[in-house]
Amino acid sequence: MLMYLLVQIDPADYEAQVAQAEAGVAGAQAALDNLDNQVELQYATIAQGEAQQVSALAQEVEARQEQERQQSLTQTESGTRQKLEQATAGYARAQADVRASRAVIAAQRHQLEVLSGGLRLPRPASSSVTPRSSHRSTASSASARCSQATTSISGAT
Repeated sequence: MLMYLLVQIDPADYEAQVAQAEAGVAGAQAALDNLDNQVELQYATIAQGEAQQVSALAQEVEARQEQERQQSLTQTESGTRQKLEQATAGYARAQADVRASRAVIAAQRHQLEVLSGGLRLPRPASSSVTPRSSHRSTASSASARCSQATTSISGAT
C-alpha cells in the first residue's frame, strides 16, 4: 500500500517573522535618520562656533590696536593710566575669548566624531555642507531583503 504524506505549511509563523524583521529594519532606519539629523545639527553648531571665532578674532585685533594706541598716548602723557589699564584688560579679555572659541570648536568637532560612531566623515570645505551617512543604503538593502522574503513567502502559499 502506497501512502502519500501531504504537508501544508502554515505561512503565518514565517509572515510574523518577516513582519518582525521589517519592524526591526524600520526601527533601525528611524535611529539612523535621527543620527543623521544630529550630525547635521552638529555641523551647524560648528559653523556657528566658527563664526563666533571670527568675531572674537576681530574683537581681539580691535582690542590690541586700542591697547597700543593707549600705550602710545600714555607715553606722550596725552592719555591716562586708567584708559591704558582698561585697554590692556580689554585686550586680555579678547584673547581669552579667542582661546575659548577655539576650545568650543574643538569640543564640537569631537562631538561630531562621537556622533559618527568613529566613522571618518569627510570634512566639508565649509561647515555649512552636511554630508549624509552611508547607513541609509545598509538599512535600505535590509528592507529590500525583507520585502523579498515576504514575496517569497506569499508566493509559497
